[in-house]
Amino acid sequence: MPECPACQAPQETPLACGACGALIEVDGEQDPFATFGLERAWSVDASDLSKRLLRFGRLVHPDYYAAAGEAARALAERNTASLNEAHEL
Repeated sequence: MPECPACQAPQETPLACGACGALIEVDGEQDPFATFGLERAWSVDASDLSKRLLRFGRLVHPDYYAAAGEAARALAERNTASLNEAHEL
């Protein structure tokens, strides 16, 4: 499991840190399983996936970064889009 570059806490998702709330810049396409912190498998527990979508969605939602400046808000928008794209696959 990767560590947060800001606080070195283990990351559940490569998009943001649940411990310190730092948004993380993601380079290129992300594996949907990695985006949700899941092992690759043929089947995924739908309830667990929904819980992760809600939890990670709160971490990266642009509304939480409205006062953080334009760069942070733009990164939150990109990470939210990445999360939504991963969920659609």
